[in-house]
Amino acid sequence: MGDLTLKEHMRRMAMAKGLVGAVVCGWLLAACGGNGNGLPDGSTPTDSGTHTERDSGTPEQKDAGLGDAGPLEDTSPPDAPMLIGTAPASPANANVLHILARTEPGARVRLFTVAGCSGAIVGEGTADAEGHVSIPVSVLDDAWASFHGLAIDRAGNVSACSAQGVTYREDSTPPELSGLRLSPSEAANDNTPRLIGSTESGATVRLYFDGTCSGTPIDSQVADAAGTFSVRMSVPDDTVTATYVTTSDAAGNSAACTVGPSYREDSTPPATPALATTPVAPANHNVPVLQVTTEPGAAVRIFAGATCLGEEFASRTADNQGQVSLSLSVADNSTSAYVAQATDAVGNVSACSAALTFVEDSTAPSELAATVMDGLAGAELEYQNSNTRVAARWSGFTDSVGIRRYELAVTSTAGCPGNASSIQDVGATSSAELTVLTLAEQRYSSCVRAVDAAGNTSGWKMSNGFIVDVTPPRVVSATPAASSVTASPWTAIEVSFSETTLDTASAPPTSFHVTANGMELSGGAVSCAAGKCTLTLTLTQRPAFGAQVSVALNGVKDLAGNVMTPSHAWDYSVRAAQWSAPLLISSNSNRKVPSPVLTMDSAGVATVLYANEGLRARRHKPGAAWEADQVVGTGTIDTSLPKPGALTTLSNGTPLAVVEALPTGDFSARRAYGILATGSDSTVQSWSVPRLLGANTGLKVMAPRVVTAPNQGALAAWVEENSTQSFLWVQPYAGSSGWGTPVLVRTLDDSNWDYSVDGYDVGVDSRGNGVLAWSDINGPLQYSRQGAGGWSVPARGESIGGRYPQMALNPDGTGLAVWIRWHLDNYRLYANSFSLNSGFSDEEVPLHSQGSVNGEPRVGADANGNAFVVWSQNGPGSQWGLWCARYVKGSGWQPLQQLATDYGGGKALHVSPSGTATVVYGRTEGSVTAVWARRFVPGSGWSSAQRLDFATVKGYLGNIEVATSPLGNAVVVWPRQDLDAGTDTLLSAVFE
Repeated sequence: MGDLTLKEHMRRMAMAKGLVGAVVCGWLLAACGGNGNGLPDGSTPTDSGTHTERDSGTPEQKDAGLGDAGPLEDTSPPDAPMLIGTAPASPANANVLHILARTEPGARVRLFTVAGCSGAIVGEGTADAEGHVSIPVSVLDDAWASFHGLAIDRAGNVSACSAQGVTYREDSTPPELSGLRLSPSEAANDNTPRLIGSTESGATVRLYFDGTCSGTPIDSQVADAAGTFSVRMSVPDDTVTATYVTTSDAAGNSAACTVGPSYREDSTPPATPALATTPVAPANHNVPVLQVTTEPGAAVRIFAGATCLGEEFASRTADNQGQVSLSLSVADNSTSAYVAQATDAVGNVSACSAALTFVEDSTAPSELAATVMDGLAGAELEYQNSNTRVAARWSGFTDSVGIRRYELAVTSTAGCPGNASSIQDVGATSSAELTVLTLAEQRYSSCVRAVDAAGNTSGWKMSNGFIVDVTPPRVVSATPAASSVTASPWTAIEVSFSETTLDTASAPPTSFHVTANGMELSGGAVSCAAGKCTLTLTLTQRPAFGAQVSVALNGVKDLAGNVMTPSHAWDYSVRAAQWSAPLLISSNSNRKVPSPVLTMDSAGVATVLYANEGLRARRHKPGAAWEADQVVGTGTIDTSLPKPGALTTLSNGTPLAVVEALPTGDFSARRAYGILATGSDSTVQSWSVPRLLGANTGLKVMAPRVVTAPNQGALAAWVEENSTQSFLWVQPYAGSSGWGTPVLVRTLDDSNWDYSVDGYDVGVDSRGNGVLAWSDINGPLQYSRQGAGGWSVPARGESIGGRYPQMALNPDGTGLAVWIRWHLDNYRLYANSFSLNSGFSDEEVPLHSQGSVNGEPRVGADANGNAFVVWSQNGPGSQWGLWCARYVKGSGWQPLQQLATDYGGGKALHVSPSGTATVVYGRTEGSVTAVWARRFVPGSGWSSAQRLDFATVKGYLGNIEVATSPLGNAVVVWPRQDLDAGTDTLLSAVFE
C-alpha cells in the first residue's frame, strides 16, 4: 500500500464503495487543499460536544484484542490517517454522517473531536484492503464538529494523530428573510425596482408575484457573504405589485413563502395646483392666506412671481384633502403674484400653476399732506373767548378714488378723536362749525379724517390746538411796587398778570403811560412772557435819580381777546444816587500812563480811554460793572505810549476819540488820529480803525481836542510845532460823511509859545460852527470862528494878553470864555461872554477873590445857558483852595463859593444839561492827595464834600476826569503813580 499514491487510493476507494459524487467532491476538495467540510481553509470549529466516548483507551496503548500471534513482529506504527471528508458533505441537514478517511489497509481508525486525538473516541472503523474507511458519527442539530483520527495497525502499533482534521456543520434550520424593502422606495416612478433584504449567507432567494411562491420565480439570487441580496422586478406604469419571497440554504433547508412589501409604480404627475386667497383680492389686508389645492400629500412649492423658476418663496405639504394654507405678508398698496408647483411622493412634478395676483389695497385717503386749522378763516386760531362753538377748516387730504366725506371731532386729549364731542359727519365740505356743550377753559384740538368711497378712512389729522379763555386778564402785582423808594433809573417796569396768555400786540410801549416828575417818558421795549409784561425804557428815556414816577397801564388783552379790567396805575420813587467804593480798572508797571479821557452819553453810559501797553478802552453802563477792556488801534498806531488826547460823545451816542500817537513802525513824528466807537446799544463795544488826521507836515502833534457838533458831527483841533513856530489845526467830522479837510487856523511865530502854559481851546456854537481860542505870548487873547467862507482871521477877545483860555458855548447861542492873566503881581481869573452874532465881548468880568490863580480853570454850561467856573487860588497863609463862580442866565454871576480848602491839585468839572454840576478834585491829606467830590443840584445847592478814594492812598495823583448825564449819574476816573511800588494805576468811582 505504501507504493500507491494518494490519488490512486482515492480512485479505488470511490470505485469500491460506490460513493456519490458529493463524497468524491469532498475528497477532491480535501485533496486540492481544502478541508472537505464546506468551510473555508483554516476555519476549524470547536467540538460541539455532542459525541460520546466509546473507548477509554489512549492512543499510545495497543489494543489487546488485535495482537497478531504470528511469528513476525511488526513494531512500525502506521502513518497518521488522512481524513478525506464527510458524507454527506458539510453543511447538511443530517445528524448522522460518515467520516471518510484513508490509512493502512486493515488498520483501525479512531476519531476524536479534540485536536491531538485526546479525549473520548467518537467513532471507529477498520480500513478496507484499499486503506479506505467510512466511520459513522453523530452530531446535534445545528452544531459544528471537528474530527481528528489516529490509526492502529494489526500489530497494535499506533500512528500519530492526523495533522489535518475534518469539520462538519449540521444545519437543521431553514434560512430566514429580514429587512425586506423596495428600492428606490415602495412608491416610485420606476418600472424596474429592486427588492432588497437579508438572509443566510449563500442561501438562494427567489422572488414571486404569486402568493404561493410557485412556478417560475421572477428573479433569484444567491445571498452574498454578508447575507445581502437584491432581486429585480419589472412592472408597468401606475400599477401596484405585491411581492412574495422564499429562500433555501446550502443544506437544502427552505423558508416558507414570505409576503414582501407592495410596490406602487407612479408615473403620473399631480394635477396642476389651483390657487386662491382669503380674503379674495383685492383686499385691505396685509396678511392674506394663500390656499393651494393639489394631490393629497404632495409637496407644494410656492413661488413669488409668475413662473416656477428660481428659489421658492415657501414650501408646504398638502394634507389628506390636498389642501395647503400659507399666511402671506404683503405691503400696503402692493400687487403680489404667486404660482405653485406640486411634487408627489415619488417625485412627479406638476405643471406650474397659473399666476394668482393679490392686490393689497390700503389706499385709504391720505392725511400726510393735510392741514387742519382752527377757525373758519384768517390766521390759525390759537385762543378763543367762546366756550360753546368750535370751528375748523382743512385741506390737503388726498385719495386715488376720491373722498366722499369728512368727519370732525373735538378733543382735549393728546389723541383723536377725543372726548369733547362726538364724531360728526360734516359731508364733503372743507370747513365746518360745531355747536358743543360748554367747554372748560383749557386747550382743545380739532380732529378731522377723510372717508373714501370704499369706506377706507384716513388717519386723524389734529390741529395745533386752541385754548378756550373767557376770563379777562388782571394785574396781580407790579415792580417797582407802589410807593417803592428803592428803584434805580434802569429798573425795568414789570407787571404780572393773572394769566400767562397775553397778546403782546396789545401791550406796546404806548400801553404804558410813564411820567417822571411830570415829564412823559416814551420809547423802550415791552416783552411779555409767562404772564409778565416788562417795559424796559430806552437809555435816553430813563427817569433820573430821585424822580417821582407814575405808571398807568391799560388796554392789554389776552390771546383770546379779553381786555384787562380794570386799568392799573401806581407811583414809585427813584432812589437818590450815591457814590460807589473806588475801583481799580487798570494797572501796569511801565510808569508811563498818561492822563485818561472820559465821556458819557445821555443814557449815562461812560467810556474811558487810557494807555496801558498801547491804547485801551472800557465801558460802564448804569447798574453794571465796568466791561472788559478793549484794545484800540492795533496795527495802526504804535503801542509806545499813545496819548488818549480827547474823547466826546456824538449826538447819536457814539464815542469819538482824537488821540496823539506814533504810527506803527514810524517813530519820526507823533500824529493825530480819529477813532470811532460803537454806541451804548452794542453788546460789546468795539472801535474803528484809527483814521489819520491832518496834513502830512512832518511835524509832531500835541494836545489834541475834540468837541461835539450837531448832526452827529464833531470838530477836532491840535497843535503842531517846530523849533520856532507853533500851528493850530482843526478838522471837522461830518458823521456818516466822515472826516473833512484839515484847516490851519493860526501860525504862532514864537518859539516860546507853549500849549501847556499858554493854552488853547475849541468849541462849536449853536449853529454848528467852530470856534478856536488861544493866547499869544505878550499879546491879547484871540479867537477865530468858522463861517460859510471858512475860518475867520483872528480877532481880539481881550486887549490884554492871557493864558489857559477855556470856553463853554451853549445851545441857545450864548457862551463864555475864561482865562487867567498876570495883573498886579497875581494871576487873576477873568470871563468874557459870547454872542452868536458878535463873538466874544471885550468886557471881561473878574472872577477870583484874592491871592493868585493857579493852573487852568474849568468851565461848563447846562442846556439853559447857566455856567460854572471852577479854579484854584491861594489865600492867606498861602493855603490853596478850590473856588466856584456860577453864572445864572438872566441873573448874572452869583457870589463866589469856596468848595474846598487844603486843595491838593487836580480838578475836573462836568455840567449836565439839566443843570447839575459835579466837581472832583484832589485834597491834601498829609503827604498824599486824595480824591474828593461835590455836586450841585439846582434848588438844593452844593452837597457836602465826599471822599471817593481808597482808605489808604499811595502815589501821586494825576489828571482827574469826570462825566455826568441827564440821568443824574456820574463817573470819575483818576490815575496814580506809585513810585515805591513802581506801578501806575487807573481808578474809578461811579455815582448811581
